[in-house]
Amino acid sequence: MTVLFHGNFALNRARMAGVLSSSLNNPTFKDKELAAPFGYGPPFSKLYRSWLHKTGMTKMGYLWN
Repeated sequence: MTVLFHGNFALNRARMAGVLSSSLNNPTFKDKELAAPFGYGPPFSKLYRSWLHKTGMTKMGYLWN
């Protein structure tokens, strides 16, 4: 699989792992709750959830509503 990024986007593995871990430990968390520990808003979690799906680590809709 080829993964392409926008010119100013850097995929942060630590953040991705944190979002994944938090969502597995708290499956009812919404985007706002997942983003809070990182100091960001809901779009942050939405972006990382999308990349978790694109990398094959999750299935959209499986861990999140």
